[in-house]
Amino acid sequence: MQSIHTYHRHKIWQIFHTDFWHFDLSIWLHVLARSLINVFVPILLLQIGYELKTVILYMMVFIGLSVPLDFVSHSLIKRLGAKNVLILAVVSIICSFVGLYLLKVDQFLLLFVMAFLMAVYDAFFWTSHLYLFEKINQKVEKIGEQTGILFAVKNLATMIGPAIGGSVLIVGGPHILIFSSIVVFSVSLIPLFQMKEIHDKPGLEEPLFRNFFKQAEEKINYLGVALFGVLQSAELYVWPVFIYLYFNNISSVAMVSVILSVTTIISSYFFGKAAKRDPNKLIALGALLAAIVWILRMIISTGFFYFASVFLMGVAILMMSVALLTRLFNRGREIGPLTAMTMRNAISMGGQFIFWLILALFVDVFGIGFIVATVAAIALIISSLAGVRLLREKASQPVPEAH
Repeated sequence: MQSIHTYHRHKIWQIFHTDFWHFDLSIWLHVLARSLINVFVPILLLQIGYELKTVILYMMVFIGLSVPLDFVSHSLIKRLGAKNVLILAVVSIICSFVGLYLLKVDQFLLLFVMAFLMAVYDAFFWTSHLYLFEKINQKVEKIGEQTGILFAVKNLATMIGPAIGGSVLIVGGPHILIFSSIVVFSVSLIPLFQMKEIHDKPGLEEPLFRNFFKQAEEKINYLGVALFGVLQSAELYVWPVFIYLYFNNISSVAMVSVILSVTTIISSYFFGKAAKRDPNKLIALGALLAAIVWILRMIISTGFFYFASVFLMGVAILMMSVALLTRLFNRGREIGPLTAMTMRNAISMGGQFIFWLILALFVDVFGIGFIVATVAAIALIISSLAGVRLLREKASQPVPEAH
């Protein structure tokens, strides 16, 4: 009996000292730190004293710079490895939030530096961590089912982060929230330094960017990524700002964050399984729900519905995001994971940049924003159904006989 206990303790020790465990713990802490504050950043800028148009310009600079930096990230991963690029990403966001902590009204140079650092973070983080996830996931399949629970634990950060962030903001204020996020980001670096055995540099199999969109399937996949980027920006940034200005208090935005947490807890497991079966249909259903909600938001103007719609949009966003990532991971294994993830982030941010540019050009920011989000949802329905049709056509084609 003692030998059995010793064996299981040894196996558990092995699991918690693998690169997979170190990576998963780091990303869990990282996602928690980001979830604490992410939805509140535009509102904090408004509270400091910046005008709404200035906040929109901040978002434009951050998102616009992120697009070319995605390709810088692609190059650095080949030279330095994905782990080191991920470390640079975490350092960048820590520096950006230090700037937010110190920021005063009319400090436009500091605001620009913050936007640049956020762009570096976004480009470096998304490309490097998705590439690392893809590489480590290949190893995890050999470890066995006993480590599968670690995947589920990571999602807990996204579930609880917004609710904790909202509570900290109400009880302790913005500076305590920013400081808390910086501390958790800093702690997330520790497991990364303990990763020793991961091969995080791609080989020569990665396709050239100019050859990437030769297949119709890639065009449909990444059109969906761009359209989803618009919907994500509208829901995660524009809608909380609208709620803040409508109710004229930060507690209302904290309530939005709590609802997002509850939505994620309820829906994540179910949609994760559904995405494996048919991601295109799940994307279309999520986009349909998003289109309906945005239309109703332009018709119904009551506080109760505004909060209820956050739950519905949380479900829709989760449906689309899980299915889109499932579709991209499946294709990434065939066409080269690093190039696939680089293009994913560049095109997503490109779609978001167009969205924020449109907002900057109009006086009625929320009216035009809601219309653009609705159009993006309808376009995503159409592109996803085109993906379903394309897969059916491929499945119906006869397999060529071997000679």
